[in-house]
Amino acid sequence: MYKKRNRERDRCTAKFFSRGRQGQISIFVVIGIILLLALVLVIVLVSETTLFRPGEVVPTEKGKIERFITQCIESIGNDALEQIGFTGGYIDVPVELTQDQRVHLKISPFEVIPYWAHQNVVNIPSLSQIKQRIDLFMESELPNCLFDGELFTQEYDLFERQAVDSDVKITDKHVQFDVTYDIEIRTKDGKVIAELIDHSATSPVKLKQLHETAESIVEFELNDLKFEDLTLDMFALESPDVPYSGFEISCSKKKWNVDEVKQALKNMLRINVGKMKVRGTDFIEFPDSLPYYQNHYVWDILVDNEDIAVDFRFDDSFPFQFAVTPNPMKSGALGGEDASTTNVMSVLCLQSWKFTYDVSYPVHVKLIDQTTGYIFNSAFTVHIARNQANRGSEFLLRSPVIVDRFDSEEYCLDRNIPMTVTTKELIKNEDTGISVENELSGVDLEFSCLRYGCNIGESSIDSRYGPLAQYQGNFPYCAGGLMHGNKQDYKEDIEWLVTVADQDVELQLIPIKKMYADVINVVKHELRDGEIRPAEELSDEIVRITMSTDQGEEGHESTLGYTSEEIGYLEFLAKTDFTYDLEIQLFDDNKLVGGYVAEWPIDWETELNDAGEITFHVVYQRGFESDSDRFGFVGNLAELSELVPMPEIK
Repeated sequence: MYKKRNRERDRCTAKFFSRGRQGQISIFVVIGIILLLALVLVIVLVSETTLFRPGEVVPTEKGKIERFITQCIESIGNDALEQIGFTGGYIDVPVELTQDQRVHLKISPFEVIPYWAHQNVVNIPSLSQIKQRIDLFMESELPNCLFDGELFTQEYDLFERQAVDSDVKITDKHVQFDVTYDIEIRTKDGKVIAELIDHSATSPVKLKQLHETAESIVEFELNDLKFEDLTLDMFALESPDVPYSGFEISCSKKKWNVDEVKQALKNMLRINVGKMKVRGTDFIEFPDSLPYYQNHYVWDILVDNEDIAVDFRFDDSFPFQFAVTPNPMKSGALGGEDASTTNVMSVLCLQSWKFTYDVSYPVHVKLIDQTTGYIFNSAFTVHIARNQANRGSEFLLRSPVIVDRFDSEEYCLDRNIPMTVTTKELIKNEDTGISVENELSGVDLEFSCLRYGCNIGESSIDSRYGPLAQYQGNFPYCAGGLMHGNKQDYKEDIEWLVTVADQDVELQLIPIKKMYADVINVVKHELRDGEIRPAEELSDEIVRITMSTDQGEEGHESTLGYTSEEIGYLEFLAKTDFTYDLEIQLFDDNKLVGGYVAEWPIDWETELNDAGEITFHVVYQRGFESDSDRFGFVGNLAELSELVPMPEIK
């Protein structure tokens, strides 16, 4: 086309000069014709359709739309990764997994983590499955994010020439969202000004590394039965609260309450499961003086990635199946009134016991990418049948059987090392300069060594030993033991030690205050037409309240899933002022519709000390037209939270 125009222009010019020699046309006419032809050429070029691809020099509006598409991809991709991480591989957990309590761990009224292994069934989402789920989510949500917005519709029309084609790449270092999406930009009069096709965004989340580590943990658990062995060690501790086997010189039967034994075992598992570490990941090494913990609580699963931290967790709220025989739990007598008078047992009575346990419970595994803070969850179940590790058998409740055999270690009776344990209350907030230690009596003391545990007694203030809250007595020998201190309304403190004569051990317990759900109230404020409406009571919504702080000796976090059932509590650090990062999420029909985000400073003396109830205010919005509108609302939640009152403590 352009050559044709040039030839026409050359012919016109030649003809002009031919006539010019004859003096019939002025030189000014030639200039006018040339300018006219140039103007026509410019108009033709501007009217042509322009195809833009990444990397070209583009008009301003085209660049804005391209950036907006990239932001949509990033937002949708991050939402997908967050949900993938929370559920351990799913964006929408299938109904068959959510409705069957045997195959998932329910960690709140509305959140579940499907088990990667339960009994002998393995269900680990592969990376290819995860990629496919992210691709489908991207292809479903990207048009909503782009076309539901009204950023460009006043001046331009956007047309989808081809459906979204997502190709997520999960690499060792990041997750890349490559998207082919043919979008045509037109002016209001129908002229095409640009076409956008290829788009890309990247997340620094190391999803592949986290998934591989989580998979290794499950595979080694299935082969090693590590947590089954840990559970059996809890029985072998011979704790008086969880009897296993033994005997006692007495003519009076010993009895145990089954519910109390069950709760004691849950408490032991909660503490010891949390101590498990994975070699090659990020954790604080046990000291050389504790070789047992180095060998038994550091799990070698052939992982070498110190950018990942692994946290194993069993919680009192998790499902817990428990059976014991004989039931009722009581000892059997050897000798006594029925024995022959010629038998020495008639004079020296013995009580013996041997119990057989069935236990099944889940372990929550949380992997943390230390470089990004991204969390990837998984879960599996642990199974003990008849005092043996057994993942292949259904959990059975068996008929009581009396077994008159005993086999006991008298570890706790052999106390010959004098030591002193001092217990103190620690009130500390380095940000405010507060650091106070007070004597604290009435602390329950327990000493554990390897598989043994001994209830020691309580600390007290005795005038013979001065004003200190102490326990002075003899302890069994242990090359690497644990001294536990517990008291109601205080955090447990644990100290590592080697038992040495005349050693002084100090436990510092941090005070806490619990506010139970029955004194917590949550009200909602609707955002309508840019204005906040008066407070309303909740209807069927579910609220998740999370508060955390880095202040204090070791930081603190507490979470409450708040429903009409009024179960659970929030736990505050006590006796001085702290500031919490408060995040509240309001869910309606499993969709996030509102919440509250702010820093929450609390004055201990004037607010929390005598608190009788707390009212939390959340802001919410009705009828989101699209998920992009919902994303925008949630993204501005910190600013919107300033429009409603801060939590009210009365």
